[in-house]
Amino acid sequence: MLFRSVVDRVVDYFSGRSSDRNNDSGGDGVGPGGLGEGGAGNGGDNDDGIISHDDDGRYWQERPRRGNVCLPAGWGKTQLALMTLARLMAIERVARRPTNATVIAIYVTPNLILADQVLDQADRRGTLSEIPHERLIVASKTNRTEECTTSTERIMEFLSSSSSSNSDEGDRGDDETPMKLLISTYHSLHRIGEAIAAINSEGNDMEIDL
Repeated sequence: MLFRSVVDRVVDYFSGRSSDRNNDSGGDGVGPGGLGEGGAGNGGDNDDGIISHDDDGRYWQERPRRGNVCLPAGWGKTQLALMTLARLMAIERVARRPTNATVIAIYVTPNLILADQVLDQADRRGTLSEIPHERLIVASKTNRTEECTTSTERIMEFLSSSSSSNSDEGDRGDDETPMKLLISTYHSLHRIGEAIAAINSEGNDMEIDL
């Protein structure tokens, strides 16, 4: 119950649905000091100590929200991140349906082993199974079957294409919003930035959604 509660609160925070996102006075909501029971630094006790953020009180639409979820080893950080990603992808998928604009999500890991682990866990638990999407691993190597590359040109092709051979087991219907998931190491993350910059230099307005 606590695990799902944390997922709910993180999703509400990043989707802008938190009922108290501009609260400066503590309480169970989002204030400048944290997303816990009250905000650390705003007079609250921050009882659960699980979630904190650097939001300065402005509404989330004015700039992307940033957050930090701190959990002990083995508590389930990867699964929490995947569950949150799945929920946010579903929200974006519905929001983009009228325009059919592609939703782009990036999951960043510090090393190659964790890049594989993220997708291994997603497949084992079926966390992303209800979100039709295409995958690309941006790293120097992988033990997975998905395509793996550090080529800026290939990343551009993946982001710009309407379909790919890296789709998950679900088939996307013609009326579904395109979903692109990139799993990248910190070391190779700049390649995605280069690809998006090159795409936008041609008059496009592509950006990372999640």
